[in-house]
Amino acid sequence: MFGNSQSQNAGNNSNQVQANSISVYNIGITEQRARQIFDEKYMAVRKELAAEAWVCGSERIKELEERLLRRIAEMEGAFNMFADPAFQILLLSAQKSAVASERKTDYDMLAELLACRIEKGGSRKNWVGIAGAIEVVYNVDDDALCALTAIYFLCSFVPVMSSYKEGLHVYANTFEKLLYSELPTGDKWLDHLDILKAIRLNTVLGLTSFNEWIPTLFDGYTAVGINKNSHNYEKALELLASIDFDDSLLVTNDFLIDYVKLPVACKTHLKHLNINGDTHEIIFDDKKLLNKEKMQVLNDIWALYSQEAEMKEKVVNAFLTEWDKYPALKKLRDFYETIPYGFTITQIGKVLAYTNAKRCDNSIPDMLLE
Repeated sequence: MFGNSQSQNAGNNSNQVQANSISVYNIGITEQRARQIFDEKYMAVRKELAAEAWVCGSERIKELEERLLRRIAEMEGAFNMFADPAFQILLLSAQKSAVASERKTDYDMLAELLACRIEKGGSRKNWVGIAGAIEVVYNVDDDALCALTAIYFLCSFVPVMSSYKEGLHVYANTFEKLLYSELPTGDKWLDHLDILKAIRLNTVLGLTSFNEWIPTLFDGYTAVGINKNSHNYEKALELLASIDFDDSLLVTNDFLIDYVKLPVACKTHLKHLNINGDTHEIIFDDKKLLNKEKMQVLNDIWALYSQEAEMKEKVVNAFLTEWDKYPALKKLRDFYETIPYGFTITQIGKVLAYTNAKRCDNSIPDMLLE
């Protein structure tokens, strides 16, 4: 339902992300042995607690254990990671954070972070981000984490639906889950996240305005396109024919019925666009990239789009009007417009936001973290 956006335009505040896979130790750790290792690590944590804290601490550790093992039970080779010394050290850190927190949501977060280490720990940059997130998760205010997650998701994901109506519907459904808390006001939440090294504040430069940024992020939905009565339209058809595509790849602009455009939410999705050879249905396949020749043709067609300022403004205003019809998206827009300073989300912040988003909605696709 979503594609990763690599063309965000948020001034100094955009964040780019990449992913690596991880090879796990194939030595046959069973779930039973994983539980034993988990208990062995807790013995080291327990030594740091006074006797009065043992009962409470043990209850919290049990909460983490059950969540973690349930989370990774269906992950191939996941239990083998319990033999990795680096993972054991991270597990020990997670147990310390769990003991220090009374919030049950923190146990979910810690389990998700450890799962993230198994899935995305293939680089030291990711290791550092995950380790840092585990150390601070119990200190993050609920509203600050909710805000961080919302902004991160807004920066990083764009629906793959060709229709803005379908795309906004899916987007709104996701944000209804992500905006689970009252969003913060003022600037204290920014200072809080900066102290925890989840963001880097820039009090000199503010965020790019919502009305400028969102149309750029969704530049496929907000494009004017090509007038069907123009020479550029005929040229676009010739370009499509040159790569054995037909005019079904050009769809009517919902905001301008005399214009057509390529059926993507943002330009970066062009590389995954194709047509089913049997049904002629337009396909978005994020597992497959277009070859260079086809990609160049689609870019050439995009370059034929009208840049007339008045038409562009009309489309952008129409899109933002549709955006505000969804309560969750309107709430997000209103919140964004209150943020007083610019900031960059750090690797720790990305990991925190990603794992929190997955905790809220496990249908969210894997994110490229590095």
